[in-house]
Amino acid sequence: MKKAEKKLNFELNLDDIQLRHTKVQIVKPDESDLFFAEDLNLNINKLELTKESSKEVIPVLYKDFKIAGNEFITMVSKIFLLKVSI
Repeated sequence: MKKAEKKLNFELNLDDIQLRHTKVQIVKPDESDLFFAEDLNLNINKLELTKESSKEVIPVLYKDFKIAGNEFITMVSKIFLLKVSI
């Protein structure tokens, strides 16, 4: 899968990110949901967006992450939708 070419005019480097009771939605270029979660708790030790990483399918580099929440929805394929509720 090749990603569309976009010019990156900046770099982002974040340490120790913590999100509590948040809602996350990642949308594909066709505007359909790739990932959706509510009441999400997220800890990421290091998150980087670089010129090199922006060319990848997942455009960020990350390290030591922990995700917890009550409901996750993601498209596994064009046919299957995975929904996990706790």
